[in-house]
Amino acid sequence: MTTSNYEKEFQIFSSNLNQAARAFYYHQEIQRQVYEDCMKYKSWQESNIYQAIQDNAQFWEDYKDLSILCFVITLRKIFDKDKNGQESHHIDRLIKSVKNSDLFTNQKLRERKIKGSDNADDWIDEYMKNTHQLSETDFSKIEDFVSATKEKWDSVKPLCNKILAHQDALTPQKRSQIFENSKYAIFEEIITRLLTVENILWQAYHNGQKPDFGYVNNKVRNAVAYDVVLLLGKLSSGKARPKVIHHNKA
Repeated sequence: MTTSNYEKEFQIFSSNLNQAARAFYYHQEIQRQVYEDCMKYKSWQESNIYQAIQDNAQFWEDYKDLSILCFVITLRKIFDKDKNGQESHHIDRLIKSVKNSDLFTNQKLRERKIKGSDNADDWIDEYMKNTHQLSETDFSKIEDFVSATKEKWDSVKPLCNKILAHQDALTPQKRSQIFENSKYAIFEEIITRLLTVENILWQAYHNGQKPDFGYVNNKVRNAVAYDVVLLLGKLSSGKARPKVIHHNKA
């Protein structure tokens, strides 16, 4: 895989992932912030934010459904093959291509750093002393991490394939069971783990960093939380702005 091909594949993966993450976190943050504002009062009707939502109830119901549809369908782009069985911009295809290339060697990193700097001769040797070249063991751990994440996706995939993307003829019991198995916590874990994979690949490619599987990237979540604060504050005429919550890194 060439540098340009890898960067294109990574950008597609990153774009899909961040779209899914934003859709998921917007849905979660709106519900959380409305609920927390309502808890300040004896009655929900006293909350300006709750009243603003109720004044446009159908819009918010539609938005909720559309946000769920967006993050589930977008995750399917990352995990599932296309209708012809091809791994088009599929995460396995990205990982396999990376593993079989020399893009993550120290030599290639050095070349990229020199190409992107006008004074690389002044610092490149010292910089390279602290870099890590991905090994076979590293790639195996990344593959295992991705595989475990895909297993979690497989457990909730019926929501996408049988209900959201296709309206299969299901008994009420079967439909209820699919929803019961598709918990928000599972989708959140999937997104969190994919953001970890994104960070591992980005840091290894650009900075020669060793994979950190414990890293939790809350940048998207915190940006969404801030946007929701502003939105709900405007909707409620600025009378009751909820507090910005920053989700701490692990």
